[in-house]
Amino acid sequence: MAAIVVQPVKDSFFKRAEAHVDAEVDKWWLAPPKWARYAKIYFSIETLAGTSLQLALLEVPPFDRDDDHVIALREAAAFAAVTAADVTSVIDIGPGVTGIADDVTGGAAADSYASINCVLPDVLGISITGVGTGSNVYDLAVIFK
Repeated sequence: MAAIVVQPVKDSFFKRAEAHVDAEVDKWWLAPPKWARYAKIYFSIETLAGTSLQLALLEVPPFDRDDDHVIALREAAAFAAVTAADVTSVIDIGPGVTGIADDVTGGAAADSYASINCVLPDVLGISITGVGTGSNVYDLAVIFK
């Protein structure tokens, strides 16, 4: 069991990851601003030398912030693994963004849009896992609204 380190966010979070390699997992835990009701995530793969990159959204209960209690946000399994470079995935999170049903499919080899209809968690986790050998480069942005 390891404690989760949470980064407070004022309004946005940006990350450029270079040399992301096979089976490497990048993970960030963000504390959305108290005023935020929505989040928009941009995940853009610049270079894909491995097989794919897999994005997952996570949360933890506020009373037990450790890696033993991580769950998928809104029980959504990881999105479709992205298998091509120059692909951008956009994900909206928030109440009412989809009406009733979630759309978490995403696209593997083309730009795609997905959405999760839920209240923002106190701590939003973002995990990106590399599959296959090679060095990958991606950009990640999270904008809170």
